[in-house]
Amino acid sequence: MATVKIRIDDKQMMRNFKKLQATLPKIVDKEILATANFGVQIIQDRTEKGMSFEGYGFKPYTKSYARFRAKKGRKTAPPDLNFSGRMLSSMVAKPLPDNKAKITFSRAVEYKKAAFNQELRPFVGFNSNEESRLARFFQKRIEKHLGRVAK
Repeated sequence: MATVKIRIDDKQMMRNFKKLQATLPKIVDKEILATANFGVQIIQDRTEKGMSFEGYGFKPYTKSYARFRAKKGRKTAPPDLNFSGRMLSSMVAKPLPDNKAKITFSRAVEYKKAAFNQELRPFVGFNSNEESRLARFFQKRIEKHLGRVAK
């Protein structure tokens, strides 16, 4: 039977480990923000289809508001919460301490519109399928970095 000897350069291994220790927090912060931005895209895409994060279609616009939208050449059904495009386009991801990020709105007036819409037609949030997509997105990005750092 053949004997296999494995020789490990422990100094090189420690250098790689220290490099990983130093870069990992920055990588995690970067990828959490990238994941939150992916979350913004998920919300925007779903909202465009007239779907709440809870899995059902949005409550229809009132008749008077639907008439107003129609006069302005805007879509009336299904509700997509998009009249001018400013509210949804102001949705942004912002980093927070402790490996977190939040999804918010960059302009106060759009934040108020979003809060009003959220009461009637919940659109900011994620269902379990979307949470799984976000977790896979984050995991793949972290794995890609770990592969680079280990080299």
